[in-house]
Amino acid sequence: MNDIRLEKREAREKYSALRDSIDKELKKEYDRKICERVASLSSYRYADVVMLYYPTGSEIDTSLIFEDAKKKGKKTAYPLCISDGVMEYRLVESADDFAKGAFGIMEPKADTPVFVKDDRTNVICIVPALVFDKRGYRLGYGKGYYDRYLENMKGTKIGLCYSSLVAEKVPTGRYDLKVDTLITEKGVMSLA
Repeated sequence: MNDIRLEKREAREKYSALRDSIDKELKKEYDRKICERVASLSSYRYADVVMLYYPTGSEIDTSLIFEDAKKKGKKTAYPLCISDGVMEYRLVESADDFAKGAFGIMEPKADTPVFVKDDRTNVICIVPALVFDKRGYRLGYGKGYYDRYLENMKGTKIGLCYSSLVAEKVPTGRYDLKVDTLITEKGVMSLA
């Protein structure tokens, strides 16, 4: 195993334990603040489509963003793993559009419409991670789905993270991509 993979594995273990240790009531408060900060962004206000993730474990709960987007007439899209290392976004209207999918994570059902971005559509993508660093690089779960997808994605990439999980620097490889904006319960950092 090369050094970067070992570094990433050790960082995943460390930050996963840190995130899991956040008090549940405090986590709810942090999640609410983070979602409110997302909704206050001009890139969110002008977005036609909000690309979200369905939270699992101790990830930041994005359901408030989903509810707000629906209230404001925005479309919402969630990732569906379609093959090893490849995902696509599907348009979702309600909780009824989800089923348990790859890795036991809730995903859009196979019959939900594929989201295809055109040049007129303003898009933001909410990107999950275990930890982000101050440069905007993320450490996910090691499968590479998001890095592959985001490589060609045109739109604003927004990372959500608890302030206690913003590292000085995470180990990165040549395929790792960064987000444009990082949001914590304490504030917004523009990295573009």
